[in-house]
Amino acid sequence: MQKKTVGLLLASAGPFLWGSSGTVAQHLFDTTTISPLWLVAVRMLVSGGLLILYGFSRRLPVIAVFHDWRATVRLIVVQPVRDGWRSIDLFYGNQYW
Repeated sequence: MQKKTVGLLLASAGPFLWGSSGTVAQHLFDTTTISPLWLVAVRMLVSGGLLILYGFSRRLPVIAVFHDWRATVRLIVVQPVRDGWRSIDLFYGNQYW
């Protein structure tokens, strides 16, 4: 398949999947007790896992970031704490405005 055709298909699939995920999420919120935070966490874990699997399948240097210990500490400890507090502040802070 030509690259132009693949690009067109992927560009068309993106908005369709984006809209579908919103509809499915709304249905889940209406019919179950799933919280938005849980759904976002599951989406992030699944997408991250799929990207890692894709990288390994293409033999890309997925674990190259762990060769430098400073980068490893920043990735595992500092970044999630900083981003976690930022996301909690944005989520809970904005719902009262």
